[in-house]
Amino acid sequence: MPDVRSLIETAQTRGLILFLEEGRVKIKAPQELDPETQALIQELREHKEEIRSELAEEDPTLTPDQWYPEFHRFHVQVAQENPDFDRLWLKQYRPDLYLSLKAKEGEIDALHEARLSQVVAIMREWRELVLKAEFERREAHERAES
Repeated sequence: MPDVRSLIETAQTRGLILFLEEGRVKIKAPQELDPETQALIQELREHKEEIRSELAEEDPTLTPDQWYPEFHRFHVQVAQENPDFDRLWLKQYRPDLYLSLKAKEGEIDALHEARLSQVVAIMREWRELVLKAEFERREAHERAES
């Protein structure tokens, strides 16, 4: 039986992306598969339980006590990077984006125990919404001044 870690690394060097989605091992291939890569995928399928365990170890489940302080620090950092962020402007002029941001914050608030990858993804999506809102506010302000 091959070492699962080396099997995963081989797959990654061939451009395959392995991840867990709802507890199932998923494989994405960014390019067309040659016969060797197809054989590798078949071997990966034969060891899916071991791969699931390995991927789960890389993506631990965190409690709110573990992830919330990091989110709070991240929130403060984003606020410092965007000191002119204006929720009232967003609510008035881009209500769809405002509601998306509020929904993402609600998702964060409702999060209990979660995989590290899930926490990071939500935090990234939240930051992208904040940055998009700030960019649009600045553009609107510049248009109004000219």
